[in-house]
Amino acid sequence: MTVQRDTTTRQPTKLQRLIDLVAYLAKHHFPVERADIWEHVPGYVAGVDGNAQQKATVRRTFERDKDELRSLGVPIESVEQPQRFGTERVVAYRLAPGYRLPVLRLMQAEQPEDRSQPEGAGGWARLALHFALSRQEADAALRGLQELATLPAFPCAGDVRSTLRKLALDLEPAVPAGTPVLYAPSREAVATSELLDGLSAALRRRKRVTFRYRAMSRPGEMNRRVRPFGLLFEQGRWYLVGHDEDRKDIRLFRVGRMSRLVANTRSPSKPDFDLPSNFRLQDHAGRRAWELGDRQAKPETADVLFQVPVSYWAERNDFGELVESRSCGAQVRRFQVSNRNSFLRWVLSLLGEARIVAPTDMREDFREMARSVARGYERAVGHG
Repeated sequence: MTVQRDTTTRQPTKLQRLIDLVAYLAKHHFPVERADIWEHVPGYVAGVDGNAQQKATVRRTFERDKDELRSLGVPIESVEQPQRFGTERVVAYRLAPGYRLPVLRLMQAEQPEDRSQPEGAGGWARLALHFALSRQEADAALRGLQELATLPAFPCAGDVRSTLRKLALDLEPAVPAGTPVLYAPSREAVATSELLDGLSAALRRRKRVTFRYRAMSRPGEMNRRVRPFGLLFEQGRWYLVGHDEDRKDIRLFRVGRMSRLVANTRSPSKPDFDLPSNFRLQDHAGRRAWELGDRQAKPETADVLFQVPVSYWAERNDFGELVESRSCGAQVRRFQVSNRNSFLRWVLSLLGEARIVAPTDMREDFREMARSVARGYERAVGHG
């Protein structure tokens, strides 16, 4: 059965057609044949079911569009691939590996474009588009979207909410009135409630505590003897700040890794210790896992290259210190690392959007960790 298409409706403009073509190719990790492109990009649909003249027109339009996009810096590659068990070969199309669509940033001053240092696989630059909106224009756009999101049975409400979430990266809109705010405590916070009660009581009375602790840097549990100085709640988890009597230093302990907590019961009405005069709990807040190491040892410096759009996320959240900004939007940021293993795991969690560029030995450790994780997944798939 042949599907009849309505080709009498208004055809997409040239700009719409170019954007649709790039967007369609960007969705596919593998080369796409011309027939599939014509089937799914509205500007070329007439080439599928049209007459011979229409098909010839669409073919010429498609070739011109590819040439124009290439001249604009969009790396559309032609790839031959086998068909019919290798007896035939057809041409398919893809975007060069490593190429990304431009990233839209709002409320930023426009930067002059510099292509002298292209970034990404194949040397293709990943460019960022910058648009300057006034605060009044931005607020008006947000109010309009918020009203649309609350309209009953509005068919595009999901798309509107998605747009609001994306705009929140730069504009931080207020939660629309009447929108329910849900809070779900983490499992760890719930599971540690009894430990927190015991730690709170010890803090009030300034009593030493002992507990079993499972550290990330070594297997198994170890006994810890600590003078508790304070509790922090960060990113959904509780942490104890205290003086480790065996290591003779102030350490941070994740409460979720504690067990068998016991407070000193001797002289219950008498404190076991006094807080140091220079101790401030806020000095220990906001520290990352890779900053939690031996305070006596000097941290090592690490440089990490963040690709777009993760570079914007790293900048927004003050990860590291900016060392270099590249024209494509990528950034090199510098970190002070006290716990190398935790730092490597964090960079690995960014799924290839960040990589260590210095020092060399840390870069090699990172590559070995990535290979080890890959081998683990291979074994899991093999057993599955």
